[in-house]
Amino acid sequence: MREILDYLIVSLSEYYKMIEEKLQHFSNIIPGRVNQLTLENASKITEIVPDISSAELLHSEIQLLKHGIDSFTEFSEVINKLKIIGSVYPNATRVYQFLLTLPITVAKNERSFSKLKIIKNKLRSMLTGDKMEWLILCSAERDLLEKVDSSKFAEEWSRLKNRRIKIASKL
Repeated sequence: MREILDYLIVSLSEYYKMIEEKLQHFSNIIPGRVNQLTLENASKITEIVPDISSAELLHSEIQLLKHGIDSFTEFSEVINKLKIIGSVYPNATRVYQFLLTLPITVAKNERSFSKLKIIKNKLRSMLTGDKMEWLILCSAERDLLEKVDSSKFAEEWSRLKNRRIKIASKL
């Protein structure tokens, strides 16, 4: 059980580190920090956001918008302004739309904790750690498990069980 939790914690930490590295350049386009946007930030943003024509054009669009963006206190105000004048600044609009559509959660980690909650209930609270770990892995990675031919496992298990019964009856 602890191994699974450790794995989930490490996975989540690695995910947040990757997100921080990739998205740190976006921090300079929020209200109050738009003056700090550099051409290097714009080029990194251009690498991440699809359909941006050039970093220089993005940088110049945001520089033209910076006085309006700095006057706002909330991100929603920036979006409302871009709804009105967005066609004039297509690259800046695309970047802000990209930020609004980023996923906030990590589905794999959430799925694992959800499966843990389902498996670890009152009826199964007496399971050993190994059995619990295998059940969680089987449940969380169901898509891989569905590809496996379970009839072979059933035959092998039946063969082993019959062997144990024969040995026990001889004793």
